[in-house]
Amino acid sequence: MCSSDLVVYDTGPSYSSGSSAAARIVLPTIKLHGRSHVDHLIISHGDDDHAGGKDFLVDHLSIGRLHQQSDCRATWESGDTVFRVFRVSQGSLQGNNSSCLLDVVHGEQRILLTGDIEEEGEYVLVQQGMNSDKAWQRITVISAPNHGSDSSSTPAILNRLRPE
Repeated sequence: MCSSDLVVYDTGPSYSSGSSAAARIVLPTIKLHGRSHVDHLIISHGDDDHAGGKDFLVDHLSIGRLHQQSDCRATWESGDTVFRVFRVSQGSLQGNNSSCLLDVVHGEQRILLTGDIEEEGEYVLVQQGMNSDKAWQRITVISAPNHGSDSSSTPAILNRLRPE
């Protein structure tokens, strides 16, 4: 059994059959690794394609902390890894742009999971990094904001963060 925190970011969709990606993929994978407890379950936002399996996981696993749009501010360490859950703006942006993001730093590696932020959220994210004491370091991996749709993955975010 692994002693580090188990963090799940989004649960995938539910299906018209009554099943979900959480039931078909997420829970079996967690069980395969001998785990029955999720330390941090992060739901970027309430759309079904991100949160459709949340209730299933909550019903079938022990959940330490649930992070959602209404509670989207936390930082913790697990071993040598630092996790930060945040929103690009605590209130002024709505809808997809109010997604919870996850920033994971381990040594020289940095992963940014962006939920469904769109162009407006991306610009705020870039501006926050440029105006903060801790400007964005090199990003190793970034998820395509809003699934890479036409409303996101702007040159501004890609040119500023320059993910590998």
